[in-house]
Amino acid sequence: VFGKPYVQFLYVGRLDPEKALDRMIGGFAKLGADTRARLRLVGDGTCRGQLHTLIERLHLQGIVEILPPVADVGPLLRQSDFHVSTSVSEGMSNALLESMSWGTPPVVSRVSGVDDIVRHDVSGLVFDAGNDEAFVTTLQRAVSMTPDRWQAMSDAAFDTARERFSIEGVAVRHVAIYRSLLRA
Repeated sequence: VFGKPYVQFLYVGRLDPEKALDRMIGGFAKLGADTRARLRLVGDGTCRGQLHTLIERLHLQGIVEILPPVADVGPLLRQSDFHVSTSVSEGMSNALLESMSWGTPPVVSRVSGVDDIVRHDVSGLVFDAGNDEAFVTTLQRAVSMTPDRWQAMSDAAFDTARERFSIEGVAVRHVAIYRSLLRA
């Protein structure tokens, strides 16, 4: 993973204002022109044109790329080192859960329930939503992570998704609840 000349971040989802993708791109710009980080945005939405313009204005071609929606994100997740999200409003994020199920650690804003899914510095990195400085610091931390540290975080992300959110994991918990109710 970290043998590449750069660290690959991936965003998958709608290109809409509540996703704060302009802040995400701005954060990558603050890493500097010689950054080892690359960002792929995968999706479509109302902000697509504005985001292309922002990438050009900040001279981030080659660092930030926008790809069209894909039916299977698996190959992109396999190529990525981190899932990234700067959302200021989010429900239960399918993209977050899917990335963790592939062992792709998240770098995500603290919004509605993220702390219930991601253990900061264990199964991913979490920063306060809307805090651009914290986002950049978190990106820098991810980029400078050692391969061993990344592997431990990847394993923890995968284990969290499998144990807490897979069909099998949910079924085991439901059976335990039913058994406890029958005993009561």
